[in-house]
Amino acid sequence: MARSTVYRVAERLRKWEEAGLLDGREDNGQAKLDERYLATLYRLVKSNPQTHGWRRPTWTREMLVETTPKKTGVRILLESDYSCSASRLQRQPAPPPSHF
Repeated sequence: MARSTVYRVAERLRKWEEAGLLDGREDNGQAKLDERYLATLYRLVKSNPQTHGWRRPTWTREMLVETTPKKTGVRILLESDYSCSASRLQRQPAPPPSHF
């Protein structure tokens, strides 16, 4: 964590006490990275990119960022997509196998 962050948080704590530690982004609108978005991203990662019109047989971050909005209607920044969801994708349990 950057030193400037520590000083900024300490100043907010001194100025507003416990209330200074609350997330100031609470009124930023609805979150884009919700469970529905992450479930769609998870399904995409498990699928073959070629079934979604790509020539490559493996996904790149850029391909996922371009394909996901077509499935969810939500477009987010490449950095947000990767940093916020990569760890959650790893923790999400695999779907049960489908029986034919």
